[in-house]
Amino acid sequence: MKALLFVLGLVALIVLGLAWFTRRTAARIVQYLPAKGRFVDVPGGRLHVRESGESNAPAVLLVHGLGGQMSH
Repeated sequence: MKALLFVLGLVALIVLGLAWFTRRTAARIVQYLPAKGRFVDVPGGRLHVRESGESNAPAVLLVHGLGGQMSH
């Protein structure tokens, strides 16, 4: 029983440590590599919008999924 509690405690510590590391890393990424463009709040979430080109030219909308990179 003591071994089970030890293992559960160890797993909990590892999970908490990984959660802390993830939050810290995400905050540093936002600080040092800000997103180009702007974020727009829409019903159901936020969108990252990046505009370029002449304002009087025809609009082209590019949509990418998770993990897509507009700059590559």
